[in-house]
Amino acid sequence: MGDADRRMAQGRSVPDAVERPFATGQLHEIRDFAAAFAVDHGATVRQIDAFLLVASELVVNAVRHGGGTGLIRLWHDDSSLWCQVADHGPGLADMRWADNATGPIGRGGRGLWIVRTVAETLTIQSGEAGTTATARIQAG
Repeated sequence: MGDADRRMAQGRSVPDAVERPFATGQLHEIRDFAAAFAVDHGATVRQIDAFLLVASELVVNAVRHGGGTGLIRLWHDDSSLWCQVADHGPGLADMRWADNATGPIGRGGRGLWIVRTVAETLTIQSGEAGTTATARIQAG
């Protein structure tokens, strides 16, 4: 886990991060927000595609399982784009959903599994106050 990832996982802000709250029905706007961020920071087409997939899956998870609203934070460093999505849902009761790297579990887990296969890193913190997922997409 890098320094920026560690700071965000601990709830500290990252300089130059941009953020936007979201709610059910705003996936298109969030995808536009993430795409503009990636383009503005010189991402390659491959990196933009990966970043949009990660952002979309994390936001859909927050809407579906985290109470319908959340906050997305985006930032970059010299080699990566970062996407963090936080919600205020009940948290993951079974962290196997978050930690599974081999494939979806049963009828669920596809979103986190997809993020895990696309992102270089994915960290998840979950508890009664909600869940925060932080993913890193490396520059192409």
